[in-house]
Formats: sequence, C-alpha cells, structure tokens
Amino acid sequence: MNKVMKQNDQYTFFLDGYDGSVLAYKLNKKMVNAPITHPNTQKRIVVLAKARMHGALFHATGGGHITHDVFKSMAISVREKEIKSTENKKVHQVEG
Repeated sequence: MNKVMKQNDQYTFFLDGYDGSVLAYKLNKKMVNAPITHPNTQKRIVVLAKARMHGALFHATGGGHITHDVFKSMAISVREKEIKSTENKKVHQVEG
C-alpha cells in the first residue's frame, strides 16, 4: 500500500502545468474482520452447519477459503434431519 501511495504522490507532483492535487488520492487502511472461528475446529463446523446465507458463511470464515469444513457441516445438517425424522417415527410408533 505504501508503494501505491508513493507512486501516486510522484505522478501527481510531476504533472507540468496541471493541478496535480485534483488527481491525488489518499488510501485509508481498512480494518479487516477476523474470522469468528479457526479452520479445522468443531466450532467452525457447527457454525457453518447453522449458516443459511452467504453472509453467515463469510462471517464464519472471515472470507477465507472453505475446504473440507463445509462438507463436514453438510453432513451434520443431514444427520440432524435424519435424527429428527427417526424420532418422529418413534413417536408415531409408540402412539399408534
């Protein structure tokens, strides 16, 4: 970023006969949000399993790459649905 700022200052300074300050631009450092989870942890897998929208996935990973954690989180979602359906079947069998 410093390199870009130096180049910008040089180019706007060397404009002969023109007001270089019009083209000058100051770069501001942005705060980067850190991911709320760390890769390859159970907490991350659970958070990814509960994430329903892209923003939630982005927030959980901090915008980083999502590798095998996503597949594990998908497996958790599928297993939870299977458990719920099995419990419903048990309830209906006991009642019926």
